[in-house]
Amino acid sequence: MKRERIEQLLQFSDVHVLVLGDIMLDEYIFGNTKRISPEAPVPVVNLEKRHYRLGGAANVAMNTFALGAKTSIIGLIGDDFNGRLLTSLTDENKEMNTFLIKDVGRKTTCKTRILAANQHLLRVDNEDEYEVDDEIVGKVESMLKYIHHNTRIDIIVMQDYNKGFFSPAMIRAVINWSKENGVKSALDPKVNHIDVYKGVDIFKPNLKEVKTYLGSEVSVNLEGLAKVNEAIQERLSIDMLILTLSAEGIYVANQEGAHWESTSVQSIVDVSGAGDTVMSLVALLYCNEEASIEEIAQLANFGGAAVCRIPGVAVVDKEMIMNVIEKVK
Repeated sequence: MKRERIEQLLQFSDVHVLVLGDIMLDEYIFGNTKRISPEAPVPVVNLEKRHYRLGGAANVAMNTFALGAKTSIIGLIGDDFNGRLLTSLTDENKEMNTFLIKDVGRKTTCKTRILAANQHLLRVDNEDEYEVDDEIVGKVESMLKYIHHNTRIDIIVMQDYNKGFFSPAMIRAVINWSKENGVKSALDPKVNHIDVYKGVDIFKPNLKEVKTYLGSEVSVNLEGLAKVNEAIQERLSIDMLILTLSAEGIYVANQEGAHWESTSVQSIVDVSGAGDTVMSLVALLYCNEEASIEEIAQLANFGGAAVCRIPGVAVVDKEMIMNVIEKVK
């Protein structure tokens, strides 16, 4: 792909993406360890610094925003310290439209990672996973109408991490609304309720999720991947499959054909937030009717490679993608 074409494809200023789903707070505790605890055979970490980032669906929104798209986000928080901290992080970016629904009885999802000497020692998850009620579904429907009325939504990205946002009622409400209003839709799934997502335009699982959903092993070759596409098309009536294959690259298929973009060691997809970056790029490129499935696969792969160069969950912009492309060449 020529540089001019890449730069043309990465122009997203006219695209308005709405990301909704399970937003999270990512907490990083950095320190050093020089001894083992006398209380148990575990390292003692001396705290050096603590850092907070937006995670989950919020990380996808940060990626689409960094790539130049108009971005809105709808998410769920609790009435707690982590919810207030997450709100303050979203408030720092005034240009991204953020709509947070407070569920008083729910914990704001927070993932705490403890690192020492560049080693990830432990992760602690503080969260609730019960599904939302009909009142919250109604609030989301009202927000969809409000956002779309003010600035037309081009695509909705549903980020499902099994934290309770996507109940069957919520899924049906969002997909029905998108169909009625001619808005494209994309799903980054977990296995729960996948069949309810029937009719979504883009379906982006990873290899593990596909194996679980189909209940069978998957042969990572052209024949095996074609069978996966056929099975998913039959079950979900999607328009495009985006299957991330970790070190094996990314497979993209629609009604017109399929393309498997293999990868090098420096272009690994779906590691430490790379799947979020892939989803962001795919959703934005899907809004460009001139982008081929080969181009979508290639740029998504490069985006995944760019984020894999950054420790932890991170945000990728156009310059970072271009740098990866130049080095791979």
